[in-house]
Amino acid sequence: MPMEKASVVLYRILIWGGALVLGSVLHRLWPLRVLPSLVGTAGGSVFVAIGTVLLVWAIATMAQKGGSPNPYHPSQSLVTDGPFRFTRNPIYFSFLLLYAGFAFWVNNSWLLTLIPFIIIAMQALIITKEEKDLSQRFGEEYTQYRRQVRRWL
Repeated sequence: MPMEKASVVLYRILIWGGALVLGSVLHRLWPLRVLPSLVGTAGGSVFVAIGTVLLVWAIATMAQKGGSPNPYHPSQSLVTDGPFRFTRNPIYFSFLLLYAGFAFWVNNSWLLTLIPFIIIAMQALIITKEEKDLSQRFGEEYTQYRRQVRRWL
């Protein structure tokens, strides 16, 4: 297992898991509610539903085009269809929607407060490396894609 691929997996776990644990601990110590329970549950459900649909759509699109979200199985082709037309990182964006949905669902403002830190950490520790790898493998095709499609939305 190449060290760089292992670090990407470890960073993903640390970023998302760490944010969930930290936000939960802070909420336990100093509860900060987001919305009335019913509104939070309904809003959270919407975010979770949209995040789930986006995640399934992105993975299905990758599979159709010979790609894989697994860092141990690099894509054989550059995927620019489906949700990749709107964001270069639809899977990470779906994770953000799922995370935010969960935060609303459990009515935890701390989890929401950590979202900017999640985005910064994802950018610094994962996305930059992945984009460098894609640039090396797909060259000008990836450069053009980067010019046409935003990183997030």
